[in-house]
Order: sequence, then structure tokens, then C-alpha cells
Amino acid sequence: MLMAIKGTSWGWKVEDARRLYVACIRPIMEYGGPCFSPWISDTNLIKLETTQNKAARIITSLPQSTPREALLIEAKLSNMSTRLHTTKKLAMEKSLRNPSNEPR
Repeated sequence: MLMAIKGTSWGWKVEDARRLYVACIRPIMEYGGPCFSPWISDTNLIKLETTQNKAARIITSLPQSTPREALLIEAKLSNMSTRLHTTKKLAMEKSLRNPSNEPR
């Protein structure tokens, strides 16, 4: 989807492509993150990181030789392991704030 809207001589601006990624693609990758993040294998985490890095390269149009950290900073994204850890902590905090008689 990002490749279709982000061309080299035409296409959306960087911020618009980033918004599309954050609104449509990243939620699919993070779905169920608080549940599976404690048990995610390194292989699957690398797959998620690789997918996000590909999207960041499309968003920013930076070359393949750009370091991953610089790429994520340029795209204004955080790495996937940090995102999963944050969503896990938020879900834990939310569950602790529920009343004790809450069925969930």
C-alpha cells in the first residue's frame, strides 16, 4: 500500500505516508501485542522489525545503506520491541486499575 502512494518522482509527502503507516499498517502488526509480547521469539520480533524498517525506507525514501536507528529517527518511529514493551506496560496498568469485580 505504501509503495503505491509513495513514488520517486511523485507521491505523498513523508508525513502523509507516515500517517498512513501509523493508522493502517502498524495496528495490524501490533494487534494482540500485550498478549504475545512476553513470549515472542527473537525470530518473530526480527520479522516485525524488518517489516517496519521496509515501511520506514518507503516513507523516507532513504537508501539501503542508512543505519536502522537513523532511519527510524528520520521516519519518527520507535523500534518494534520498544512499542510492544510499552503497549504491554499500558495494558498491565489498565488491568490493575479495573475494579476487582470486573469480569475481564
